[in-house]
Amino acid sequence: MSDTLSLINRLQKQMADETHQSRLTLFLTRDAKARIADLERTPGWSEVARWITASSEETTVPTSTVIQASAIVCAYQDALKAYQQADPSRMDRLTAGCQRWEGLQAATSQMEQIWEASGASVAVLLDAIAENSALDAVSSATGSKQWADTSSLQNLSTELRSLDAEEPVPPGMPCGLVEMLQAPAQQCPGSLAGQLEWIGKSWSAWVSEDFSG
Repeated sequence: MSDTLSLINRLQKQMADETHQSRLTLFLTRDAKARIADLERTPGWSEVARWITASSEETTVPTSTVIQASAIVCAYQDALKAYQQADPSRMDRLTAGCQRWEGLQAATSQMEQIWEASGASVAVLLDAIAENSALDAVSSATGSKQWADTSSLQNLSTELRSLDAEEPVPPGMPCGLVEMLQAPAQQCPGSLAGQLEWIGKSWSAWVSEDFSG
């Protein structure tokens, strides 16, 4: 637990020195980004938590939850970047595989309505977020509930998981991309603190300063 608290404290210190966008990692949907599009100052963590609470079905989203959730999504993004460096053409191969899937047009249309991008990397990231029940409290910003509740997007997730499972594991990476991104939630289901501790120990080679300071 002390390791987890240390990680959170380092994240807060690091992000305090970054631009205001660093504190808005969770704002992934078009609607969420529109709410903060004209922001010209650095928001506090408690302010970010209030914004998410205001658009959430949760009574209150604690500031600590927002900080921890932001760290986990940052770690997902870092792991995705590291995987793309280890296997630069993987996303191209997944994209090509999806082109043969008859449901791609419907899924792409749904993604473009809710998020700003519709590529394979975005889909893999959103699938990992949606599969992590510990991140449900911030779903109004990430759009994970919409991802989980939309059949065409769930079908896209199934297609990408199948395609990625057929791909080789590149040197230096522990497993397939989808499996890697979903590992924190599988190792510590329902616990943001537990996932942070696991990521700090297991993904230290891939996470950036925004996560670990």
